[in-house]
Amino acid sequence: MSARYRFGPFELDSRTGELRKNGRNLRLPGRAFRALALLLENAGEVVTREELKERIWPDEVHVEFEHGLNNAIHRIREALGDSRDALETFPRRGYRFVFEVEPIPAEAEPSFGRPYAVAAGALLTVIGLTLWGLSRDTVDPKAREAELRGNYFFAQKTPESLKKSLESFEQALAMAPELASAHAGRARAYHFLAALGAVERDEARRETAKSAARALELDPSCGPALAILAESRFRFSERRDGVENLFRRALELEPEAAETHQWYGNFLAIEGRIDEGLREMERARGLDPLSLHINSDLGALLYDAGERETAMAQFEKTLELDPDYPKTHFLLGQVHLAEGKVDEAVASFERSVRLSPDTPKYRAALEAAAAQKTGKTASHSVASEVRVR
Repeated sequence: MSARYRFGPFELDSRTGELRKNGRNLRLPGRAFRALALLLENAGEVVTREELKERIWPDEVHVEFEHGLNNAIHRIREALGDSRDALETFPRRGYRFVFEVEPIPAEAEPSFGRPYAVAAGALLTVIGLTLWGLSRDTVDPKAREAELRGNYFFAQKTPESLKKSLESFEQALAMAPELASAHAGRARAYHFLAALGAVERDEARRETAKSAARALELDPSCGPALAILAESRFRFSERRDGVENLFRRALELEPEAAETHQWYGNFLAIEGRIDEGLREMERARGLDPLSLHINSDLGALLYDAGERETAMAQFEKTLELDPDYPKTHFLLGQVHLAEGKVDEAVASFERSVRLSPDTPKYRAALEAAAAQKTGKTASHSVASEVRVR
């Protein structure tokens, strides 16, 4: 196994931590550098996500590994610039370096300068790489644990769990105020609290924008921050300009972010581009096949696309994953209501309220269906709540 590799105008030296292009030092964070070195070592072959985790993130939990890997791949592509196509993605499987790679024998002279210049440059580069990589590797373990709790509670998406998520992200930020991903997490928690009617939308929009902006100030490549800005503007603002560009940029940075594909899919569908929306939602499910939130939204989009039988089968699959997930019953209630099956709609909405009694949106849906059953007209505010998924 060589410690040095040449490909195109680039040279990588794993002994000194240097990546150079045409003799010029490029800055690449520690784990991203190690990931590139592993890909070059196995050029032409697929390096699986499991291999990357075992070699570079052996002690990380799943959420931490996913974030770290996505960020590393983005950093590598950013460093490669026009040669970014050298890195091929195999969704859910791994990555392959496809350009021709030349191992450099250990006895070969460096091609980028005199020995003393190389030594000095290597020292400065290693120092720079260490500082650049501080953002995740040197975070207080208690802050990282709090952030992981925030992600855990966020995934459940009930008012109670989202409040715990928000509290956890704020605890993480109290210990590590420059942790960009925790700022993005805080933004996401606030947004979904408003989506469920648990906080005022104006408050959520302000806090979401503030936290997402801070995340991007700390890390301009923070894909989740861009994604939640797009989702917040789409859902809670009359401004739709720039929303799609924000989603696209977020996916360029983190192409395997299932939740971003989900949000983008909903955006496209509501904009009338239902086929594109379904493709994005299918992509989201492919990346996270056990997500109840994604699976239930896929059922709703299939129904909106006129594929009723497929939609109902999708809802059944989601209920098989978890028969007590409240959003699935809420969306089934909307389907029943759209088909004029008011009794079934009331039953579904009642189930969603029993499962998540603190969700105002579910109570609003039940009130609307009950009003229709008795021949009364639901208030405008209730009707508008029901329309927001």
